[in-house]
Amino acid sequence: MAYIGAEPLPGQNREVDDISSSFNGSTTAFTLQVSGVNVSPESANNILVNIGGVIQNPGTDYTIAASTITFTTAPASGLSFFAIILGAGINTATVADDTIGASKLIDTAVTAGSYTTADITVDAQGRITAAASGTIANAEIADGAITNAKVNASAAIARTKLANVDVVDDSSPQLGGDLASNGNDILIADDDRIKFGTGNDLHIYHNQSNSVIREEGVGNLNIQTTGGNVEILTNTTENSAKFISNGAVELYHDNTKMFETTSDGATLQKGLTVRGVEGGEAQIRIEADEADNASDRFRLVATDSAGFHIQSYDGSQYDTLLKGEIDSGVGLYHNNSLRVDTQSYGFRILNTNDSGATTLKLENNSTANNQVPRFDIAVDLASGKNGGSVQFVRGNNYQSSAAADSEIVISPAKNDSNIEIVRITQDYVRLNSNSSGIQFNSDTSVNNALNDYEEGTFSLAASAMSVSNSNCKYVKIGRLVYITGTIDTGTSGNGALVAQFSGLPFAGQTGCEDGKQGGTVPDHDVGQTIFTALVSNSNMRIHNDTGSHVTQSVVDDKQMNFNMTYYTT
Repeated sequence: MAYIGAEPLPGQNREVDDISSSFNGSTTAFTLQVSGVNVSPESANNILVNIGGVIQNPGTDYTIAASTITFTTAPASGLSFFAIILGAGINTATVADDTIGASKLIDTAVTAGSYTTADITVDAQGRITAAASGTIANAEIADGAITNAKVNASAAIARTKLANVDVVDDSSPQLGGDLASNGNDILIADDDRIKFGTGNDLHIYHNQSNSVIREEGVGNLNIQTTGGNVEILTNTTENSAKFISNGAVELYHDNTKMFETTSDGATLQKGLTVRGVEGGEAQIRIEADEADNASDRFRLVATDSAGFHIQSYDGSQYDTLLKGEIDSGVGLYHNNSLRVDTQSYGFRILNTNDSGATTLKLENNSTANNQVPRFDIAVDLASGKNGGSVQFVRGNNYQSSAAADSEIVISPAKNDSNIEIVRITQDYVRLNSNSSGIQFNSDTSVNNALNDYEEGTFSLAASAMSVSNSNCKYVKIGRLVYITGTIDTGTSGNGALVAQFSGLPFAGQTGCEDGKQGGTVPDHDVGQTIFTALVSNSNMRIHNDTGSHVTQSVVDDKQMNFNMTYYTT
């Protein structure tokens, strides 16, 4: 058959390079090459493909687009591949896309007239070298044909010509990957913010005066580490706070640690100042056992006028336990009532109601019998000072209309009962009969104790004879009684009766013999020497100098000044 022009030569079959090493059961598209050079069959019918020993159906099992073969089902790993590109057939009416290379064109095949724009200049190979005016249609420039090397280094391309590249003009720029600073800074102007979160919850910015990290959402602002510490520094080097992983929280002042938490609480260096508002209180509250009971709550309170208080909570209010006042005293309270305080003159114990006596109680709860509570009053004098005293004095604030004078009573306990031993008033000091008396030195015998002292008056009387008493007095020291006085007898003395007088202030010693205890009658008008003698335990007789008693007729109508000393029972 004759041809116009050069006679076409039938092509040769070409074996395609093996691509089975890329089979993985998921990839469907592969590049066809012969001897490492891309090849493009005219269609799927121009290549025979064998996968795993099975001839594939063109158009059904695979398709061809230029040098790419795409399988309907991804070949599994391990399958074999064999393909032949058929070269016998030539279709002169239709040339496959991308099959004519530049080497197949003569240099003058493309001219300026080949383009729709007439005012351009091309070189001998048909490449555009200049354009006087007008535009070049998109169809006349192949996709992806302009590379960076084709742009003149001095070309000023407006950023408006580059879509979604300039973040200034793009109102919603997005990153396609990580943003690397490459050793450069990211500069954010004052009041411009970096926002995080879908709802723009976290803001970081500088507001011309301060740097701010701000949480604007509903959640918390957490600063977290995966094992390291969190440290806050000022002036780049000075510690302000440290949050140590699995350890303490430390707070600093001028780079010196002042506060530190520990496993059992916290440690504070130097001191803690709690300052109240103007005219208000300053408080420190101490709560035990999670403060789930009223009795768990205490507080320290400083006021601007009422001093310092230690208080406990009773369920409805805080009651004072201790109170200290500026330029004044310190008070101790019981059930919110003052019981002990210091005064300018010393120490005071008081009761503020009429429900009971004001009591200073010494209590020993030890089970050991040798542990005895003791109350010592000592007067310690400075060196070179003389004297000193312990005084019990009624205060100046007593009521003048009080029914009785103040007293001091010493009443120790015996057999779990309080027994009055000594009572001291403004008029007397009395040793109570409940006591065995005053013991001296190392003598502890009850029988040898001094247990009484009395002074008083008494009157004598006689049977069948009148007696007038004058200035009859006695003094009793322990068991020893001394009496003295003057008696005047009447004229009706009975000569048959003994001159005996009754009415001694105390009974005499039991079993005493008549006349063994007595005294004298130094002044009388009886006309003979007479004496006094104790008889019948509580009577006094008149004896003569022979030791015999006289009768009433001897002493009637007489005056006698007498004295006598005797022992009581």
